[in-house]
Amino acid sequence: MLKTVYLLRSLSNPQKTYVGVTTDFVRRLEEHNSGRAPHTARFKPWEIVVVLEFSNDAKADPFEAYLKSGSGHAFARKRFWQSKVTRVEGGRRRSAVLRGWCRGYRVCLFGDGQSGLGERR
Repeated sequence: MLKTVYLLRSLSNPQKTYVGVTTDFVRRLEEHNSGRAPHTARFKPWEIVVVLEFSNDAKADPFEAYLKSGSGHAFARKRFWQSKVTRVEGGRRRSAVLRGWCRGYRVCLFGDGQSGLGERR
């Protein structure tokens, strides 16, 4: 089962952000936006900033923990939170998306051998 690390920003209070990990991102986002997730209920609704899908579960949990650490906060602030989130463009190879650190993207999905659109390379 694939794990997803995701970063959300509150629409009601854009200073509030959230980093999480799940095996069912669609269900989890619905929980955040419906108020059923206690930690995020107060600042709903939430918008997606970045979604990273890991084909190796053993890498997803440590990456989420890293994003919640001091250096991970700095990394996310520079690479994700400051980006202008809009869309996933077609035709870009995974390496090009990684080089751009998801700047200009609303959702980036990565699995082994996949582009940001879930296409095999």
